[in-house]
Amino acid sequence: MDLERNFKIKVTEDLKALNGEEFERFSRFILELVLSEKVIHKGQNLFAKPVGYTTDFADTQYEIIGQSGTDEGYFDNFKKPLKDIKSALKNHSTAKTVYLFSNRYAGTSRLGDLIKDAKTNKVTQVI
Repeated sequence: MDLERNFKIKVTEDLKALNGEEFERFSRFILELVLSEKVIHKGQNLFAKPVGYTTDFADTQYEIIGQSGTDEGYFDNFKKPLKDIKSALKNHSTAKTVYLFSNRYAGTSRLGDLIKDAKTNKVTQVI
């Protein structure tokens, strides 16, 4: 029994219950813990709906940006994560690192494939 893998799957299952706004708030909190600083939340309009063509959150220098995705099959073909990365970088070209958060499970090899695919698509930032 792989305890680490089972833990990840269980957490992912619990996070699937969150809607897009709730998961975005959760992701922002996780990024703040990782960075040990508050981040700017930019991804919602006045009605708390996600706004496209920006980034969900960023550090104060916009060198680190975060994107949240709740789409089913988010990691199936990398179309959605790559779109999230590219749209965030379009508006924040100073970014050096992109954190992707999803409430969908992706194993280590799948994440490695996503990083390779991003590099193939000329993404030079750390993903």
